[in-house]
Amino acid sequence: MSTDSRPDAVGSLASDPLRIIVLSHDANGFALIRSICSSEGHVVVAEVFARSLKPCKPVREDASDTVAGLIDAIPADVDLLVPSSTRGLAQALPGYRPDLIICNGFPWKLPRSVLEIPRLGAVNIHPSLLPQYRGPLPVHWAIRNGDAEIGLTFHWMDEGFDSGRIILQEGGIPLDDEVVPDRIFGYIDAAIARLLPTVLERAATGIVGEIQDDTASSYARWMETEFQYIDWADSVRSIHNQVRASRLFSPANGPIAEVEGAWVKILRTETKPMDGIRVECSDGSIWIVESLPTSPPHTGTSRNAEPLAKACPVTPDHS
Repeated sequence: MSTDSRPDAVGSLASDPLRIIVLSHDANGFALIRSICSSEGHVVVAEVFARSLKPCKPVREDASDTVAGLIDAIPADVDLLVPSSTRGLAQALPGYRPDLIICNGFPWKLPRSVLEIPRLGAVNIHPSLLPQYRGPLPVHWAIRNGDAEIGLTFHWMDEGFDSGRIILQEGGIPLDDEVVPDRIFGYIDAAIARLLPTVLERAATGIVGEIQDDTASSYARWMETEFQYIDWADSVRSIHNQVRASRLFSPANGPIAEVEGAWVKILRTETKPMDGIRVECSDGSIWIVESLPTSPPHTGTSRNAEPLAKACPVTPDHS
């Protein structure tokens, strides 16, 4: 089998229930895929939880709580695997005789030793219209760049990041100006629920998929350290989108800046007059409508180490 994870053995087996292994990072990710697979007549035989962002790296802070939730929710006849490495994963999976692997938010890059295990291959669910926004943070970068919507792509996995052949993709998932993480990820989950049955059918019948155009690709990397800090010399839209993208990590997350001589974490902004604090940016005013006090950054760690602008509280001017 080639390193491009795609079906080799189909034919008479295409109508049989598929034995599926699901890889994800949270309970909702597992439950969604498990429910869809079951409703389509297939069997999830094992679930694999990524306890770290990369193989053989420190365990995530929330891993123990997540595993506890998974144990409570997982069906009695489904195994839960919590490997430390891709080597351990490659050793554990063959015994399940999987037809298909489905990755839903699994952060590890899978080697050939894992991709060659399932009979049909491995499918990844990626929230962008590939080849745009390959990488770990496609939705965050779409918000940061001011995109009005995102898409969803199901693709065969190869040894690259989000570079395998496309099985199915669809756009039109809105990115609201007010970023509410549960709402955005709810839109994505609804699209997964609508499209995955077709993907399962295509995978079972041996679709090869369409090659991605690498020349049109972009990479949604982890945010740089400086992204934690606001530079009031940037544009209104750039700062507004910086706050919006930061909020997607968590509603309590936001970049920090100095405002009226104090350091604050900025949780929400508006680009039109609102109750709050007005700040002058390079091309106009922005309004801070939600913030929290915070500690100043260590000297030398921020491009905002010195005051970059003065802010003044105002009431909205609707004229």
